[in-house]
Formats: sequence, C-alpha cells, structure tokens
Amino acid sequence: MARIDEFMKNAIDRRESYKQDEVEAYIEQVYDVFPTLRDIDERLLECRKNQLLEGMAGDDNRASEYEARIKQLEARRAEYMDLNGIPEDFDKTRAICKACGDTGYRKTGPNHTLKVVCNCMKGALDECYKASGMGLYEDIKLDLFDSAYCGSEYKARRDEVKKKFLTITQNLILDKDEDTYIYTDREQRGKTFLAISYAKVAIGMGVDVQYVKLADLYNASAELLDRIKACDMLIVDDFIGRDTGDRNVALNLANALEYRLTKKKATILISMFDLQDIVNTSDARVAGKISKAKRI
Repeated sequence: MARIDEFMKNAIDRRESYKQDEVEAYIEQVYDVFPTLRDIDERLLECRKNQLLEGMAGDDNRASEYEARIKQLEARRAEYMDLNGIPEDFDKTRAICKACGDTGYRKTGPNHTLKVVCNCMKGALDECYKASGMGLYEDIKLDLFDSAYCGSEYKARRDEVKKKFLTITQNLILDKDEDTYIYTDREQRGKTFLAISYAKVAIGMGVDVQYVKLADLYNASAELLDRIKACDMLIVDDFIGRDTGDRNVALNLANALEYRLTKKKATILISMFDLQDIVNTSDARVAGKISKAKRI
C-alpha cells in the first residue's frame, strides 16, 4: 500500500463516520415530522429480517409471504414520501467533496486519465510528507521555485529534471521496472528544492516515497532502514562519496541498494559531485551498486 493511502484511509474513515452521524441525526428529524414513515420503515425492517430467517430455515412459503409484504410496504413508502415531498435519498449519506466523491482521488490531465490526491486530503498529504522524511520542508512547493537566480539557462535544465522525475513517477504507477539515478549540479542550484517538490508530486499521485539525507544513515532506526528498502521511490540527498566511509552508512546503504536493485525500484541520489567522483570516493560496497546510475 502506498503510504499516502494509509493516511487517506484514516481521513476517509473519519469523514465516513461524521457523515453517518449526520445522516442518522437527519433521519430522526424526518421521522419526528413524519411518524408514519418511521412506522413503515420499522415494519419493513422487521419483514426483511423475518424473510431472511424463514429462507435460512428452508420455509420458502413463509419467505414468499414476507416478500409480498415487503413489496406492499415499499410501494406504500414511495407513495407516502412522494405525497409529502420527502427526498428518496433522505436516509443516504452524501459526499462532502464533489471533486473526488470522498474517495480521496480525483481525475485530472488530458481526458481526465491522471489520478491525483484530491485537495480535500491536504491534511493527509501533510502527514504523509512528514512521515516520508520531509517534515522540515513544509513550505517547499514546486510553484514557489524561482529559477531566476540561477540564470535563464537553468530553465532548460529544470525542465529536463521535471520530465525525468515525472517519467519515473509514471513508470512506478504502471508497475514498470525502475533503476538507480543520480541528479547532480553545483551548489545553490535548488537541487534539494526540486527533489522535494517532485517527491511531493509523486506522493500526490499515489507513489510511496522516502526522502533521506545520506547523514541520516549514520544511526538509522530499524523502521527507517525498512522504509528505504521497501518504498517505491527513494531519494538520498547530500550524497558525498567519502561519507560512505563510515561503516554504518556503507552497510545500511549497500543493503538497501542491493535490495532495491533486485526489486527494480527507483533510487535517486542527489549530489553536487559528478557520478565518477562519487564512485571513486565511495566505499567499495556502495560504489559497485551506483557505478551504472543513470544521470538526470
């Protein structure tokens, strides 16, 4: 299950509970005004229960009798509701969000074929961002990125990065095999900003993402180590080859990369150093697993 789905399930369950409470209160209001309807519904409920019991007992004749009574009561109910202007769906829950119908996902893009998390699930998204390692980056959003300070030539580079991140995301959605990538650029070019922005986009499309900095692997918890193995997309930021000289970092990263390569999961390394420099300065257990990383 994609991690966002876990958080959305909690939100949807809370919403459904609220909707059920609301409709039950409304039903009581309607019954107070139209007690005859309450009586019909109670008799319908009793007949349906008895029909089921007689059917289970094998008494088809009695079950048929109850079925006939049910049809009579249903006809009387429809006539009474029509006469008194009571909506047919007065006892049904209604979707709170029209955009997604309370499913948590809405359709967008060309021909409405792209599924994304609905805006009504912002709380669930924020919780998911934090649980996916981006709790310190609440304010980072792609539409806030300003490439002007990088120079006009950076726009083309940014578009390349965007295209590649979206391609990786779409492949994961389609359960296609993925690979290890490296995104390099010099300092102060917004690498972290873009990586986190697109990680959030991927989460919003239902992909399970985990963001870490390489330094997080010095004393990583067992839970985090499981996450960096199992998630659909792993982003390792501030990747410096010599830092893998630490035994814990090298062991934790090598184990995760080996598993991810076997399972064809997407791993994205973010660094200000070129791939060859990283390979040359990394622990041998790590170097061999990233040497063929594709460049973004």
